[in-house]
Amino acid sequence: MNRLIKRLLVPGLLAGFATFAWMSLPNRDGAEEAGAKGEPAQGVVLAVDGAAGYVTISHGALQSLGMPPMTMVFRAADAAQLQAIRAGDRIRFRVTGTGGELRAGEIEVAR
Repeated sequence: MNRLIKRLLVPGLLAGFATFAWMSLPNRDGAEEAGAKGEPAQGVVLAVDGAAGYVTISHGALQSLGMPPMTMVFRAADAAQLQAIRAGDRIRFRVTGTGGELRAGEIEVAR
């Protein structure tokens, strides 16, 4: 039961905090426009929850979104891409954001 709660509750809470941080950005209108185009990013995968469609990534600064380097939980733009990555992988991905939600797409392992 404890494990189930952690598996479902923790990604949901982290996604909620990420959304709150996104909504709190002072230049959110410009950030949403830039994020809609998708900003290329690099990071390290910390956790993958393929069943829920989330990935936790420690990433560098996202300039067009006005975000410093941090660790965030992203919903995958395409959950099938999560099958190709594992915790510890260095990845390249594209961050998109519309309506207050950030998504990670075009995820590929950096070689």
